[in-house]
Amino acid sequence: MRIMMKNLILLVVFSGIVACASQSYVRQTQKEPEILTVRSDGTMVFNQRTLNKEDVVIYPDGFGGERAAIKVYVPLKPDFYRNTIRVQREGTDTAVIPN
Repeated sequence: MRIMMKNLILLVVFSGIVACASQSYVRQTQKEPEILTVRSDGTMVFNQRTLNKEDVVIYPDGFGGERAAIKVYVPLKPDFYRNTIRVQREGTDTAVIPN
């Protein structure tokens, strides 16, 4: 009986050490960058949808590129802007922000 208790105590202590030493981690998946395409005629396309100019704010990102904030409409909640979107311009040589 005494040997069984000793083995049980050693098992509990060893299990505690292993449990405390192991680290769990969350696997991060890379998602595709969100890109707003601004065509030369001024139309804006995001996720194969054309957007209204009133719902988009384009601003410089500080690294020589542009970012966009797109207004999102959610039922029963206030509207908000998603601002993690990169801007890609098609058919223009200069970066002109449309009004």
